[in-house]
Parts: sequence; structure tokens; C-alpha cells
Amino acid sequence: MELLVPDAADRLGVSAGRVRDLIRSGDLPARQVAGRWFIDAADIEAAKGRPAGRPLSPRMAWGLISMVESGDAAALDRAERSKLRRRLRALPSLDQVAPLCRRRSIISRYRVHPGSLGRIRVFEPAILSGASAPGQNMIDLRGIEIYLPQAHVAHFSRTFRAQRDAPDPNVIVRVPNEVPWPFPSGVAGPAVIALDLFDSGDGRSRREARAMWEELMARRRFEDLRR
Repeated sequence: MELLVPDAADRLGVSAGRVRDLIRSGDLPARQVAGRWFIDAADIEAAKGRPAGRPLSPRMAWGLISMVESGDAAALDRAERSKLRRRLRALPSLDQVAPLCRRRSIISRYRVHPGSLGRIRVFEPAILSGASAPGQNMIDLRGIEIYLPQAHVAHFSRTFRAQRDAPDPNVIVRVPNEVPWPFPSGVAGPAVIALDLFDSGDGRSRREARAMWEELMARRRFEDLRR
């Protein structure tokens, strides 16, 4: 069951403005249709039970992602890597990890002319993710999801005449939060794609995301003790 912002606010015991802030920050998954936000009741319940102050810092969240994908987390010191490795040895599910990593990026939603979506796919330095990325089984031709450095967001907005928070957005832009650009290879890795698919909130995307995450956990790349 999906609820609108006022109903979600009632359940969480906060203002409607606070719910919108949670949506914009990525702390509360939601989808926008005709200018209205729809929030899954299960995500509202998860937000109610989420311990305060528990999400990882952006730096540690990106370190966890890097360890899952490659065993490496060069930006972290030995003690931080050891702490994350202990957490990952419990083989946490994506449902457990996603809330921990929710501060990894700042999320904005835009509306562009549908004819611009193909150009956005090759817009530099955008990184495709979620249902727009290769390497997963979800295809969404109606919209696109990208990562951008903060310094390029204004250029993106001007180039595509993007309207932020417009009704029926078709572009999701994620800006990595307070960390260096985490995509030196020029592509999003499977852990990033899985997390972004999971954040979309719909059932099919979350099933695909969980399957991707389980495969990553089975590889146990985080056990590379040389790193």
C-alpha cells in the first residue's frame, strides 16, 4: 500500500515538510506521479523503527560499497576497513545494508524533454545507475538515473533545461555526498546499482537488487585481507 505525504507524516509523527526533506535526502524512498509523492507503507514502518544516528557516514558508506565490489577501500584506514569487514562477514541482506548507506548521495529529481534522454546517457561525466545501468535485468525507457559531480549539476540543468521537482520527473540525479568522485573506472559497480535499484521502491526493482546483492555477498571479495 502506498501513502501520500500527509498520511506518511501522520504515521511518522512529523510534519509534511519533514517527510519531503527525507524524500529529497534519500532517507525515505518514494516515487512521484503527477506532482504527488507516493511512499510505500513498508518504507514508512522501516523509517519509524530506524535507530537515530545509525547510518554510516558517506565516506564509510562508499568504503563499504568498494569493499563489497573489489575488496578495496583505499580511502579508509586499516581500523575502518576492519570494522566494515566484520560487519560484512555477517552477510547482511540488502534490506539491512540499504538504510546504512542511505547518506551516500544527495538525490534530485528533474523533468526534461523525453527526446533529451538519449543525450543524457552520453552526457559527460554522468554515470548511469539503477535501471539505466548495464549489467542488470531492469529496463526503463521512460526515465534515466545518473550520478553527477556537484560541480556539473548546474551545467546539466542548463544544457537540458531540466526542471527540478517538476511533476512526473524522468531524470534522477545523484550527487555523491561529501566524498571524492567514487567512479574512477567511469561506470557504476554492481553494489551501487543494486542499492539504487533498491531505493526505487518498486517490487521488481527490489527483487533484482536483492539478487545482485546476494551474488556479491557470495563472492566475499571483502575478505581480501591484503587490502
